[in-house]
Amino acid sequence: MAIAERFMFDTAFDELDELSTVGRKNELSDTFSQSGNNTSANDIKLEKELEEEKRIEQIREENYQNGKKDGNSEALMGIEESVNKLLITISDEMNNLEAKQDLVNKEISDNLILLTQTIIKKIFPTLAKNSAVEEIIKVIVDLPKLYTEEPEILVKINPLIINQLNDRLSEKILDNTRLKKLKLVEDSSVEEGDCQIDWSNGSAERNLDKLVQKMDDIIAQNINSINKQNNDEDGEKSLTTSNETNTKIEDQNEEIFNTNIVESKTETETETIIRPESDDSNK
Repeated sequence: MAIAERFMFDTAFDELDELSTVGRKNELSDTFSQSGNNTSANDIKLEKELEEEKRIEQIREENYQNGKKDGNSEALMGIEESVNKLLITISDEMNNLEAKQDLVNKEISDNLILLTQTIIKKIFPTLAKNSAVEEIIKVIVDLPKLYTEEPEILVKINPLIINQLNDRLSEKILDNTRLKKLKLVEDSSVEEGDCQIDWSNGSAERNLDKLVQKMDDIIAQNINSINKQNNDEDGEKSLTTSNETNTKIEDQNEEIFNTNIVESKTETETETIIRPESDDSNK
């Protein structure tokens, strides 16, 4: 049997294997290098996109906040304007209501004054009649100078009360000396609550009609003062005028309802009217 021979190649495959291994390593290295470069570029691009998105989001948020702020400001301005208009309307209505209320109050006040005037006129004659004697006595007693300076004093009164008056004067109201100088004269033209006193150079009288007329004048003055206060735009001036007027009216009212009729130096301060007369006129 023939012996087989080993076939030998001319090429050394071991070296080729080494070269092949090195080549594959280089290829892998290049592949990894290219892959790394691509990844790095993608990351940079992604970061830029993220930064751009953040910047856009920030701008969008800032614009939103600015718009919201402007919107709130405009809304508040609108509300403020509406509130101001409403307050102006309320103020105007309140002024109108106050003016109307002032008119109503004035009307009520005028009606009350007129009602009081009517009541006084109704009850005054009765009161005057009931107190006629006492009031006439006050007039007579409160003229003391006449009893020392005048020889005779004539008192004209209504016949209906002459006896009652004479009795009252005799009840130690006047002494005998004064009573002798005093002469009561009946006069039907004199009302029951009135009297007229005559002496040598003058006279005095108590006249209820004039007293009522004076009351009417005071009431009219009171109403006019209220009207003046309502039309006065100056508050301090109106207040001063009101106080002065009220003080004057209170003084006059006190004088009216004070039944003590006494001799006075002037005609406007009392209901006793002094009129100087000549001796011829008295005779």
